[in-house]
Amino acid sequence: MQQQREVLIEQTLSVSPSNSAPQKDVTIPREGFFLIPLYFLLLLSVAFLKQSKFKQALYNRIMTLKLYYQIPCFRCQFFKRNQYIQCAVQPYFVLNKEAVNCPDYSPCKGNNGG
Repeated sequence: MQQQREVLIEQTLSVSPSNSAPQKDVTIPREGFFLIPLYFLLLLSVAFLKQSKFKQALYNRIMTLKLYYQIPCFRCQFFKRNQYIQCAVQPYFVLNKEAVNCPDYSPCKGNNGG
């Protein structure tokens, strides 16, 4: 009859296992914290300026379109889509602000539209 002996071996690890990372305390520098609100204000001011420029550009475009629809040149019989002379009667202020009250305006006759 053989006696079985159990031998317990205890081993203490003096070195941490290689698969676990060493714990380090993370320190956040406090010098840069006052810059965060400044960056935020800078971002807001840039966004506001772009928004105001966009509104101004949109307003200018709408005013230009309103003026464009008041100009009767495209509906006049003397207006021709020619790059050299577009109006035979008033070539100096064709498609300008002065053309709104053109004394020589005569609406097109028929379906040709100019």
